Amino acid sequence: MRTYVSIDLDFFNGMSPDVVESTLDNFFASALRRRVPMVAVMNHQQLTRFVDESCAKKLINIDMHADIVDSDVQEFNCGTWISFVRWRHRGHYHWVHRHSVGDGECSWADPIFMGLHNQPRTRGHITDWKRVSRRKVVGFPYSRTLLSNCVSVGFVLSPYYVDAELEPVFRTLVKRYQMRYIRGIRNEDFHSVSRTPPKRRGH
Repeated sequence: MRTYVSIDLDFFNGMSPDVVESTLDNFFASALRRRVPMVAVMNHQQLTRFVDESCAKKLINIDMHADIVDSDVQEFNCGTWISFVRWRHRGHYHWVHRHSVGDGECSWADPIFMGLHNQPRTRGHITDWKRVSRRKVVGFPYSRTLLSNCVSVGFVLSPYYVDAELEPVFRTLVKRYQMRYIRGIRNEDFHSVSRTPPKRRGH
């Protein structure tokens, strides 16, 4: 299955910058050897168009936050962007996180995931992704697994949410791997970019 891998730097919050740099250095080196395209952005809103254009069938979001909400969401922002991916109706969304599910909600909307289950919230909350799942991990997933069938990688700073000491790691890796970098706004909740709100299936 063609996969897009999104890595939010805040996934590593609480970890040593040296460990984070070493971990991601190994991953990006593997991606480079496999000639997997990489792009770096400040905000997830900016990454959405690259995910849309990727022709992927699965989106793996390695992130402290799930960024997926009820399909009747109106605002397109860093905490809802997953619910605006254009190919979601036929795709699989997989959230990889280190923190608890409860810590993974950063928007005003009710979260899709609940409890210890891998299933979406169903009581009054609907996602129009064909499939959603999640996995809690201790460390970063194996590069070989992530890069299998990977069509592209997106690296996201998320300045409002990431530990300040990790920002230099982002800049170092973007420069080292000569990633295309899309400048953005440090205010994560900016609404200067809008998208048509999703519609519930059958509506």
